[in-house]
Amino acid sequence: MTRTIPLVLMALVNGTALAAQDTDSAKTGANQVLFESEDPLTLTIEAPLETIFKEREQESSYHPGAMILENADGSRSSLDIEVKTRGKFRLNRRNCGRTYNLLTDMSFRVRLARINYVDTDEDRDPITKYAFFIEDDELMAARNGWDLLQVPVVPPVAYKQDQLNLAEVFQFLAGNTDWDAFKGPPDEIDCCHNVKVIGNPQGPVFPVPYDFDWTGMVSARYAKPDPSLSIRTVRQRLYRGVCLVRDQLSSTIPAFEQQKEAIYGLYQNQEGLEEKQIERSVDYLDDFYEIVGDPKKVERNMYDRCRGFGTS
Repeated sequence: MTRTIPLVLMALVNGTALAAQDTDSAKTGANQVLFESEDPLTLTIEAPLETIFKEREQESSYHPGAMILENADGSRSSLDIEVKTRGKFRLNRRNCGRTYNLLTDMSFRVRLARINYVDTDEDRDPITKYAFFIEDDELMAARNGWDLLQVPVVPPVAYKQDQLNLAEVFQFLAGNTDWDAFKGPPDEIDCCHNVKVIGNPQGPVFPVPYDFDWTGMVSARYAKPDPSLSIRTVRQRLYRGVCLVRDQLSSTIPAFEQQKEAIYGLYQNQEGLEEKQIERSVDYLDDFYEIVGDPKKVERNMYDRCRGFGTS
């Protein structure tokens, strides 16, 4: 039950709560209010959890419930909601999405929440867990002045190159190999894998990465690298940027150096992280910054391992 709880929240905040608003402007306003602060939210979700958790199909059903917010003045507000589970490994607690916010506005905003789950099916004590809200993809695109694009493929040269390389180096920082900014999985018609595409069909086009539970930084128990990558664990970094512009890395890496202190601070000061997890995260960041701070290691670990979609 405790492992399934975050799946319920994610399905809720990925559209249901905001769908209660009647207009696009109302949705935008709600989006701004939700993410204007980085302070953790405290709220309660009341729903038939026992019934919900029995649904193991990929396409589960929504069930009525209530979300109760604790306001700054001590009062409480209640919102009718609908809740369902999600069937994929997407929602392990992580800091990566907040980290990417430090580097670019073309990223999903997230907000930590501490949630009390009340099961209306059973007379049992409430369970309190950390979870997070993530910005709606269309609202994220609109906030940046672009549209969310649904296309089958995106050639590497179609992307704005500095933004593509920023995303690629960030995936290297997080130790993520479970992504593809150019095409989707075989069973999906839209691009891309764990990357949203925003922009204009006539250009420019920008990649926005998300979903970081299969990363070395998170190192979830179930996370395993694709056998074709020839790495043993997700903690083993592998650069998967494309070989388009030889000097692109030298232009991108300074952005990570400029935010180094803030990136470390996110992990060292994050509420809810266990001390062991903080130490593992800091060690993993140390490894990244050791590489990008040494031109020879950049050559060996990044330039020499880029993917051949063009000339290096």
